[in-house]
Amino acid sequence: PLFAILYKEGKKLAAIETWRRQALGSMLIVVPVAAVFVVSAEEIIALLFPAGYAPAANVLRIYSILSMGRITAFGTILVAAGRPNLVLRASIVSLVANVAISLPLVMTVGFLGPALGTLLAFIPQVAIYMYFMSICSDVSIRRTFPMKGYLQTLAICAPGCAAAVAIKLNCDWGVGALLAAEATTVVLSFALVGTLTRRILGEDWRFIADWLTLRGLSRAGE
Repeated sequence: PLFAILYKEGKKLAAIETWRRQALGSMLIVVPVAAVFVVSAEEIIALLFPAGYAPAANVLRIYSILSMGRITAFGTILVAAGRPNLVLRASIVSLVANVAISLPLVMTVGFLGPALGTLLAFIPQVAIYMYFMSICSDVSIRRTFPMKGYLQTLAICAPGCAAAVAIKLNCDWGVGALLAAEATTVVLSFALVGTLTRRILGEDWRFIADWLTLRGLSRAGE
């Protein structure tokens, strides 16, 4: 509703900047949580399914990497701007790209093909959304998705992931203990490094607390 009001009032730049701030906030939750699944895919599969499902760990890992990019609803701005037809066009581009990439991968790498294809097709999907957003908002493509902040977020997540992988490879613990140690390492390291580098500020902690306690959902609907 806020985006629609801003566009109706002609405040296109304000709408984009608000969307960017919300994306920067949500990625502070999505990236570390998805990173836990990337690092601990084997442990999660082992806990949830019988031993025969072990090869599915890499499928889970690929989709978890994809989830690290799904830090916001990319079509929201287009709908708020009164251009829902562009969401359909972007979806068509995504579908075509997915099919074009996935089919050869299915024939070359087997059952991992669809997951890899979906991951790779996400790149042109985001690109076309950024292009359409720039058209609707009269800004350059660089002013749409907060790429710098996203790369910074990935960077502060990297040390914890590296440490968690070291635990995974060097500690002969049970599956549950490994998962707990890896998840704790990723999340706490992300919080510490993010705070020290000032990627995570006081207002970000409040944003995270709101969403983790579901207060963010009620506020979004106001």
